[in-house]
Amino acid sequence: MRYIKTLSKPVIIVGDLNISHTELDVHDFPSYKKYSEVHADELKSYNHFLKETKLIDSFRHLHPSLVRFSYWTQKYRMRDTNRGWRSDFGLVDPKFFEEKGVDGIKMIESDVLDDVYGSDHCPIKLQFEIA
Repeated sequence: MRYIKTLSKPVIIVGDLNISHTELDVHDFPSYKKYSEVHADELKSYNHFLKETKLIDSFRHLHPSLVRFSYWTQKYRMRDTNRGWRSDFGLVDPKFFEEKGVDGIKMIESDVLDDVYGSDHCPIKLQFEIA
């Protein structure tokens, strides 16, 4: 976190962060509160990280109420019934959403490609427009 705050350029972080940030990001949030991905201490730490770095969850920013998952445990074939978690994120500097973007680069879409198979995770997509 300290390193990110020292950077003079806007930051993008993409990957499996092993956390599910909101109730929309877990298929059965109340049942999983004791697990690390949604444990209160983990969520508090993640919220602190977002606040300090000023990064935003691009998918949730663009799709505030959409339920999409990016991970399903294979143990119980949970993908077959879409009982998953959204633990893969694209965190971006909010400047990418401003009218002029960053040096003419503006974020226009963030998505979870849950129709792509091959792993217990699916890809996520961050799409930018270059002016």
